[in-house]
Amino acid sequence: MMMITLIILINKILPQYQGFAMIGLIVMKFGLMFLVKNKLHFEAIPNYKFHFIIPYFILTTLLTYYAIQLINYDKKQ
Repeated sequence: MMMITLIILINKILPQYQGFAMIGLIVMKFGLMFLVKNKLHFEAIPNYKFHFIIPYFILTTLLTYYAIQLINYDKKQ
């Protein structure tokens, strides 16, 4: 929800830089994923890839789709 809120705020404040902000948020999310993964030692959990990495990529895909919809909506107006 935080990422969607940030995308909406960036869309209202600086809509011309929304694509760059989306790339930056994905990079930040990717970095945080590695920090959390290393701190919590997910390797000890069997099949941790299915419980952590796959939902991460699904949520990143949905966030990207939402950002593309906002960018296309702004171009139509």
